[in-house]
Amino acid sequence: MERFRIGFVFVVALCALLSAFSSTWRLILYLSSDCLSHGPVHRQSLTWSKVQWDERVWWPLAVDLGYLALFVLQHSIMACPPVKHLLNGMLGMCQRAVYVICSAATLQIMLNQWQEFPTLPALWSIESSAFQLFCFLLHTVSWLVLLSITLLFDFPELVGMKQMYYQWLGLGEPMTLKSEQARRLYSHVRHPVCLELMLLLW
Repeated sequence: MERFRIGFVFVVALCALLSAFSSTWRLILYLSSDCLSHGPVHRQSLTWSKVQWDERVWWPLAVDLGYLALFVLQHSIMACPPVKHLLNGMLGMCQRAVYVICSAATLQIMLNQWQEFPTLPALWSIESSAFQLFCFLLHTVSWLVLLSITLLFDFPELVGMKQMYYQWLGLGEPMTLKSEQARRLYSHVRHPVCLELMLLLW
């Protein structure tokens, strides 16, 4: 029975790790494809005044916002204390890994079902090569900052592997062993991450 339990925990941890890597890599490719290939797409044939009442525009936009809301709701609901406590009671040390797997799944669903707008006019256009270089550097630096934050804040713990390992060794929750300053810093980590994501999406 103990072997089965250890094997199950190992499979869950491996799934969390692979899903985190695959979803993050796909997001990087999706957000960086224009930046790394041919630059921004110029769509000057239409104006916003011509397309703002077109239902072919609003329906895909509503679909995209729905998938975005699904991604945000999954994160928020599974991270709120009552649900987190409930899942912790049901899943134990696998709770964080299951959270990562669910987050990766909703991200994959969003990327698979995302509606493109090839006929819409561009929100903004870059004509200067110097400004294009600046935007490329800003994009690259934003990814590097996100990567450094992930490494700085203990990647094995972020994907739930460390919690399983510590529980297996009888050490308890990894967060309880950190200093008060580290825990306070962890509680604010979402702010720089959100800033970098906003820069990447823009």
